[in-house]
Amino acid sequence: MNVQRIKKNRILFGAVMGIALVYLALSIFFMERFFPGTQINGEDCGLLHVSEVEQWIFSQAEVYTLELSERGGGTEQLTMKDLGGYFEPHHQVLKAKRQQNGFLWPRMLWSRDSYEVYPEPVFEEEAFWQGLEALDCIQKEIAPRDAGIVFTDTGYRVLEEARGLKLDREAFAETIRQAFARLEPRVDLEEKGCYVEPAIYSDTQEFQEMTEQLDVWFSAQVTYEIGEKPLVVDARQIQEWILLSEAEGKAELQTEKIADYINILADAYDEESTKRVFYSTNRGRIVLTDRRHQWLIDREAEIAALTACIQEGGKIHREPYYQVPEGPSMGSEIGDTYVEVDMGAQHLWVYREGKMVLETDVVTGNTGLRRGTPGILAYVYSKERNRILRGEDYESFVRYWVPFYRGYGIHDASWRGNFGGSIYKTNGSHGCVNIPPSVMPSLFEHVELGMPVITYY
Repeated sequence: MNVQRIKKNRILFGAVMGIALVYLALSIFFMERFFPGTQINGEDCGLLHVSEVEQWIFSQAEVYTLELSERGGGTEQLTMKDLGGYFEPHHQVLKAKRQQNGFLWPRMLWSRDSYEVYPEPVFEEEAFWQGLEALDCIQKEIAPRDAGIVFTDTGYRVLEEARGLKLDREAFAETIRQAFARLEPRVDLEEKGCYVEPAIYSDTQEFQEMTEQLDVWFSAQVTYEIGEKPLVVDARQIQEWILLSEAEGKAELQTEKIADYINILADAYDEESTKRVFYSTNRGRIVLTDRRHQWLIDREAEIAALTACIQEGGKIHREPYYQVPEGPSMGSEIGDTYVEVDMGAQHLWVYREGKMVLETDVVTGNTGLRRGTPGILAYVYSKERNRILRGEDYESFVRYWVPFYRGYGIHDASWRGNFGGSIYKTNGSHGCVNIPPSVMPSLFEHVELGMPVITYY
């Protein structure tokens, strides 16, 4: 009984020791070798020694060539030699093996490991960039073009974007570094986002909204019924007033340029009054600008109106807004009843039915300060008493006020002790005709609404 038990124990002990020796032998074997089924960089490296895997990886690096797939279908090859670099040995394979504890080899029976291990690329920066710059994809690059608007005589056309072949240097360099670090056989530069793309595309909502707005503006055709020949504002003119910001998808009508146009228009047509020949008291024949109608274009109102017409689009015929004259409509002839002011002589006469009924020395606008009274033919459009005249830098009370053109008028000047001579050159008025207070009541009685006022130098 005891002998059999001893035999059994010896057999059991021998089996255990055998198993232990096998386990220990395999553990030692797998200390530097990879478990069966281990994948490294996609290849089966089971049972291979660490040194064998390292040698295999570096053998790949020695012949490694990266293929660049470029936009447009071109390809180029790039090697470590082209970039002046090298692959540095390291212990990444051993580190991967250390994740497989040799004493735990039994787990290989039910699990499989996979690792990625590559040699470390080392680049000298100057040589690296020189190698990149020598590539055809950089030497022959074409810059992208943003979508935009091109104005023409009849409107505009959309300039489509062009993607180009220009590489983003930083993105391109980083893609190359990563490819060499993983020994990738090929990289698609477009998929990797290495190209500089247009900043503005014509199919964006903002760009399309901008072109829709331009369509409306360029459909506008504003015909001014003014003067002898109608004046047309159309696409040729409108395009000069538009400020584009394609990047923001915005188009803006520049009010200041429309204002410049209206001011030129007003200056031209405000001067269209006919010229009149006048025979002065002391100077003989004089040609005057007749301001009889005073139908001046209301510039602010017309700027707003023209802007609105363009924004609405379509064809429209219109007359400009005018400043409605005060007082009755005036006749076209000077006649023989009028007020005459010789500003060179600083003297005024009042004629009624050809007979001079009043004369006096005056003081007119200060020419030294460029406030000279304009030389014109105008008409009395109001008669007022006890009026306060106000300007930017003055406020004066007058007992008699006879305006004849815009803010210009005839009034008494109680603050003056002298009239006539050359006072107006250095101490003249702000533009009005100053009359001695003792004379002004009589002049006020002689003038009437619609009476011509002739001023000249």
